[in-house]
Amino acid sequence: MDLKNLVYGIYGLINYKRTDVFAEYEKIPVKDHDDIYIVTSIENISLKNQFIKSSLKRYETLIDLKVRVLGLPDEDPLVLYDYMDNAVISRLASGGYYLKSAEIKGPKQDNGLKRFVLEGIFTLEAKSEAEI
Repeated sequence: MDLKNLVYGIYGLINYKRTDVFAEYEKIPVKDHDDIYIVTSIENISLKNQFIKSSLKRYETLIDLKVRVLGLPDEDPLVLYDYMDNAVISRLASGGYYLKSAEIKGPKQDNGLKRFVLEGIFTLEAKSEAEI
């Protein structure tokens, strides 16, 4: 699996059949959002050489995924946690990725965006192969 497909697969898993999930590099029309939405970004990809078999090299792949759930300033924090759980964690777990760790920070007001933000960093494990 090449890096482009790896990243595309993770984004596709989270935003499948959803219109409220955006990759960080997309132009996000913040003013158009009256409700909760999610912004995702890949923070880091680490490939560790596992073994070589004939002309195939297999890697243990670790992906750090940053997810921000953004709600209105008066949003109930529990709604943001529920969103993170249903829209992100359950989808990653059911999508074939092994969730090695998760760090979810408490919700905070972002005065610049005028949003209540819940942020999480998820470390996922996947297997990658490359022909040599």
